[in-house]
Parts: sequence; structure tokens; C-alpha cells
Amino acid sequence: MKKYTFSFTILIVLLFFSSIISFAQTTYLTATGGTMGGSTYPIAATISQIITDNIEGVICGVQSTGGTIAQLQLLKRGESHIGTCDPAATDAFNGVGAYENDPMPFLRAIAPMYPELKGIIVAKGSGIKSIYDLKGKRVSIGAVASGTELTNKETFAAIGMTFDDIDARYLGSSESAQAFKDRQIDACLMTVTDPAVIEMTSLGLAEILAVDEDFLTKLKKAYPKYSSAVIPAGLLPGIEKDLLTYAFWNSVITRDDLSEELVHDITAALYDNREDLVNTSILMETMIPENIIELTIPLHPGAKRYYIEKGYNKYFNQDVEK
Repeated sequence: MKKYTFSFTILIVLLFFSSIISFAQTTYLTATGGTMGGSTYPIAATISQIITDNIEGVICGVQSTGGTIAQLQLLKRGESHIGTCDPAATDAFNGVGAYENDPMPFLRAIAPMYPELKGIIVAKGSGIKSIYDLKGKRVSIGAVASGTELTNKETFAAIGMTFDDIDARYLGSSESAQAFKDRQIDACLMTVTDPAVIEMTSLGLAEILAVDEDFLTKLKKAYPKYSSAVIPAGLLPGIEKDLLTYAFWNSVITRDDLSEELVHDITAALYDNREDLVNTSILMETMIPENIIELTIPLHPGAKRYYIEKGYNKYFNQDVEK
């Protein structure tokens, strides 16, 4: 009996230490997205699942945040490892704008996601024909300290305007929709695929304006992270023909201290399972290697190695990768 008891004890001890070793060898990561109801959170959740399912010894969780600004702070503190961010990450990397005193040179790109189509949305019958007509008007510019507020500050600055030139209202997207219903605002500047914009156009409360080439030239010269884009006919109610607008690219990013081998495997897993991402959000149709040219922060060495191996290095953004 003592012999069996001793053997059983040895077995328990071995299993205990084996589990400790296994735990120590497991890499735990966190991917972040925006709010639960936003577009990036479900994408981040799918990214975390792809990583967990396809990279041995790695478990990746997902965390909801208020948006890119919060995601960047989590990356800075080392509390997350993968973000689904807009070009505020570019400002943080370069230490400009809102990040002049909070630079984040450790940020690195993994893959492009999709262009975020921006729009000038105006009340039906307002008589507003262009962004220049917004002077003196009641304009929702986004919640305080939001990415939308930052984007709109840059948009106006590019054409020599500030929030002082308009009657600025600091409203979130759902609040903007309600303000249109209550006729409390004349316009807002926000992402055209936001559910609030879909609601406003579906109810016939608002319409989206096309921008002109002069505006785009000024915007892209002042802030190279922006690009020309088209809101395709039929994307939203009332859009009967393609509308010229502006956009910036969201991307999957990480920190430079994540190992090259791990990021290489993450990059490969994302492209090998791209269909899962597209099934999560049709926006991810644009996550193709050719669009790495749209990235505005340097690639992580692990991701860069993947693209070179697959022959996509001709699409490197030379302004970023030099």
C-alpha cells in the first residue's frame, strides 16, 4: 500500500510541475478593438481567435475600449499587444499633434485593414453645398477627446478654419443622430458607415456632400495620412452616384518588442484565415498584401519578413520603410 501511495504522490508531483512548465511556456496576448457596438471590436475578437487557434502555445484575449486613443495607451503601458487603430497611431508614432508630448516610437504595423470613409453630412434643405459653407453653422465635431474630434480639427485646419469658425457641438455619433432629429445641428463630419449616419440618411434627415479636388489637395498636403476615396453609389440611401470624399486607413498594429518570430506567425495566420475576417466584417475585403502601401507607420520586422517571403515587398511604402 505504501508503495502505491508513494507512486501516486510522485505522479501528482510530476503532473503539478508539468502544468507549471506548460503554463510558463504559454504566451498570453491581448488584442483590442473599439466599443462593443463599433466596427473594430468584432474584428479584434476574430483576430484573437485566429491567433489562439493557429499559433501553438499562444492564447490571445480581446478587450473592448473607447477607441484608438485608449488602445494606444494600453499598448504604451504594455497591457495589450495588438491594436486595430486609425491614423492617430501615426501621429503617436511621429510625436505630432495630440501626441507631441506623448510620442510612441515603439509602434509597428502588421497589416492594413480598411479605409475609413469620412463624410460631410448636412441637414436636408440646409442649403449647405460644401465644407466652406459650414462657417457659423451648428456642426457636430465628435465627443471631447475622441478620434473624430481630432480628425475634424485637422480637416478644418487644412482649409484655414478652426472650431471657432463654426458653432461646434461636441456630440458622439448617436447624439448627432438625435440632434438631427431634433433639428439642433446643421451638419456633422464623421465616418459614413457609422450606424448613426445610416439612420440619418435612411430617415431622410441628412445628405452627404461630395468634396472637391482643391480640398483634397490641401488636406493631403497638410496631413499625408489622408487619401482620396469614393463613397460608392448605393452605399447609403440617397447616394445615387459615386461621391468623392476623403479617408484614412485603419490598420493592425503592435509594439516593436514583440518577437519577430511571433509577429511573423501572426501575420501569416491573419492572411491564411482572411476569410474569417471578411465574414466578420465586409470592410476587411481590403486587407490584402498589396494595400501595405497605405500603411503610415513602419512594419514590424516579423511582418516585413512575411511580406518579403511572399514577394510583396514591391508594395512597401517607401516613405515609411526607408
